[in-house]
Amino acid sequence: MRSIKSFVPVLLVLFIALTSITSCSKGSDPAKPPETPPVETQPVSNDITITNVYPFVAGNGEIIKISGTNFLTGDGTNKVTLNGMAFDILKQTNTTIQAIIPKMAGSGPIIVTRNGKTYRGSFFTYVYRAEAITIAGTGAIGAQDGYGPNATFSSPQGIAADDNGNLYVADCLNSVIRKINLTYNTVSTIPFKLNGSDYALPEELAYDHKNNVLYVADLYGNVVRVNADKTINAVYKSTYRSTGITVGPDGFLYLSLGTAGTIMKVSTDGKQVTKIASGLLSPGRIIFDSQNNMFVQAIYPGSGVLAIFRVTDTDKIVVAQDKAFQGIDVALDVYGNFYGTDYLNNCLKLIDKGGNVTIIAGNGFAKEADGIDLASSFKGPIGITIDKLGDIYMTTDGNKIRKIVVE
Repeated sequence: MRSIKSFVPVLLVLFIALTSITSCSKGSDPAKPPETPPVETQPVSNDITITNVYPFVAGNGEIIKISGTNFLTGDGTNKVTLNGMAFDILKQTNTTIQAIIPKMAGSGPIIVTRNGKTYRGSFFTYVYRAEAITIAGTGAIGAQDGYGPNATFSSPQGIAADDNGNLYVADCLNSVIRKINLTYNTVSTIPFKLNGSDYALPEELAYDHKNNVLYVADLYGNVVRVNADKTINAVYKSTYRSTGITVGPDGFLYLSLGTAGTIMKVSTDGKQVTKIASGLLSPGRIIFDSQNNMFVQAIYPGSGVLAIFRVTDTDKIVVAQDKAFQGIDVALDVYGNFYGTDYLNNCLKLIDKGGNVTIIAGNGFAKEADGIDLASSFKGPIGITIDKLGDIYMTTDGNKIRKIVVE
C-alpha cells in the first residue's frame, strides 16, 4: 500500500491546474463579446468652397455662375461681392449661385460671405463700357458762341461742372471762360477781366459747390474768383504757375505749384497762405474724396511715372500708378476709381481701387471720333471733370468738348 506522501506531488499539480482554470473563467463570458472603445466622430463641415466662376470676364448687368459646395448647407444668408459691391442673387442651389454683376464693380476676386466668414473665389475681370460723344466744338479754332456743335474754341484746358447742369471751360488762347448749358447745349462767354484789365491764358478751374462760385488759375500765377453775376475778384498771386486748383472741404483753396513742388492752402480772400506739402515732383490736380482724404497727381521720383499720392500732414503715400501714362489731368469718381487724360497716347484711362489700369476709351489715333470703347478717338485729351450724375467731360487739343458715359 502506497503511503500518503506519494500522492502529495500529484495533488499539488491538480490544485494548481484547477486554480488556473478557475481564474481564467472569471470575468469572461463566452456569450458576450468584448467591448470596443467608442470611436470619436468628426463634425461635418458646412464651410463653403468656391471651385469656379463663369464667365470670369463680363460687364454691368451680365449674369455669372459661381460653382462650389455648401452654398445652402447650414444657417445664414449668402452675400456675393466684388470690391465691396453687392451682387443681386437670382438663384441658389447647394452647388451654384447665379448673380448679376453690379455697375462699375471693377476687377478682383469674387467673394461669398456667410455668417461673418469670407470665402474667396477666383479673379474676375470687369469689362467697362464707355461711350464718347462730342457736345461742343467744331474742331476749328475760334471763339464762336451758340449751339454746342457749332461753337469754336482755342486750346480749351481746365474744365469744371456745377450742380445746375453747367460746365465751365478755360478757353486758354482766347483768354476767356466758356460756359456750356448742358440742358440746351449752348455755349456762352464769360470775360476774363478785372477792372478793365485782361487776365491772360486761363488754365485751371475749380468750382465751389457750396457758394456757387468758380475759381480760375492762369498761366501767370493769378488766382481769381468768378462770381455768379460774372464779376471777378482777385484772390491770390504766386510767383509760380498753379498746375492744379481745388476747393477743399474746409472751404479753403488748395493749389499745386508745379515748379516749386509744393501744395499751398489759401483762404478765399487770399489773406491766409500756408504751405502744407513739399517735395512733390511736378504736382498737378488735387482731389478730395468723400472722406476728406487729399490726393495729388505728381511724378514718382526717379521714374518719370505718373503717381497719385495721398497727402497727409506728415506723409505722402502712393495709392495708384500708371507707368505708361503720358497725360495731364486726373479725376476721381464716387466708386474710388481714378481717370487720367493721356495726352500723348490719345486715350482715357481708368485706375481702379485694386490698381488695375484699363484704357476705357480712345484707340490711340490723334483724331476726334465719337464711338464706344476703343472705337472712339481723341486728339490730345487735356482737362477732365465728373459731374454729379457721374458723367465724364473732357477737353481736347482738337478744340472739342467730349462727354464719356462709363458703366
